[in-house]
Amino acid sequence: MSNPGVSMKAWVLREYGEPVDVLELAEIPVPEPQPHQTLVAVESVGIAFPDLLRIRGQYQITQPLGSPPGSELVGRVVAVGSEGGFEIGTRVIGIAQIGDGALADFALIPTREACAVSEQM
Repeated sequence: MSNPGVSMKAWVLREYGEPVDVLELAEIPVPEPQPHQTLVAVESVGIAFPDLLRIRGQYQITQPLGSPPGSELVGRVVAVGSEGGFEIGTRVIGIAQIGDGALADFALIPTREACAVSEQM
């Protein structure tokens, strides 16, 4: 599910707690998009209250340890799954799923959870 030998920097969750105490900058594999996913080179990330709850282990859906948190992002499409979607280079805004977080160089997003945005956004 990842590109062998290709890695990226990401903030990963090592244990549950306060972000400053439990997030660690690490090298992890760059994921490959599945059929209905888009791989985005992350430019900007929004951290929302649910992201903080996931990092603390207080959200109703558990954030997997060892994965990057963060859901809201803006970036450029670098790869698409076999079902297609966006052209490479398209600037998009989207929502990463839990475990595929946006606090990384690259993030997977469901193609249906993304839309093209202008350069000014």
